[in-house]
Amino acid sequence: MVKKIIVTALVLAAISFAQFGQNSEARPIDKNDYYYHPHTGLYFTTNIGFGYASMNSHHETNRDTTNSSFSGWWTPSIEVRLGGYYVDISAFYAAIGFECGTGKYEKTNPLGTSKEIDASSTRMFFGFGGEFYPIRNKESALYGMFFGFFFGAALEGLDIGTSSIWIDEKQSDVTKGFHNIFGRVEAGYDWWFSTRWRAGIAFNYSYGRFINSENGRYNSSYIDREVISNHNLGLTIRIAH
Repeated sequence: MVKKIIVTALVLAAISFAQFGQNSEARPIDKNDYYYHPHTGLYFTTNIGFGYASMNSHHETNRDTTNSSFSGWWTPSIEVRLGGYYVDISAFYAAIGFECGTGKYEKTNPLGTSKEIDASSTRMFFGFGGEFYPIRNKESALYGMFFGFFFGAALEGLDIGTSSIWIDEKQSDVTKGFHNIFGRVEAGYDWWFSTRWRAGIAFNYSYGRFINSENGRYNSSYIDREVISNHNLGLTIRIAH
């Protein structure tokens, strides 16, 4: 009985090693092959695009309430991402970007009257994000599809006429900026033009909100609170590794 067990074990071991040897044979990778389009190693993209931005500010004090807004187009929007891929189905990265554009700035005073003037806007941002590639079948026409998310902080400002005014500041303080925390989602598609490089297009939407409050700073009835929110819709073209 023991001999049978030993013989059986040796036979199974021999079969296992033979199978392992077959599977572990070195097979050269043809990097010109259509199927060699991996999501592995270094992740790098550079994006350029345009978008529509809407920023709104509601400022309330003990004396009055004012509302201001800006809406216009980002042209251009530039972003660079650097990170790495994870298990061939996702990538995680850090990013920095810059946007500028023109549009209309409108402010409503406590009497209810408003004035609209031409303005330009700039936006710098940084943060962390990720991408996911759900289609693993490389023969599928959807193989290049991806979805992404991003969380970051932005410094945004307006140039109105000859004076530079940050959207969240008081008229008496014309040099102060603010950090706007925002989140972004995107969806896109990539086309490979070499074994590791690809070009793509993506649509994205971001929402940010910032609250600057000094309520109760001088006494319990003191009110000075501003709520800023923004919405951004964008279209980007990218080169990705």
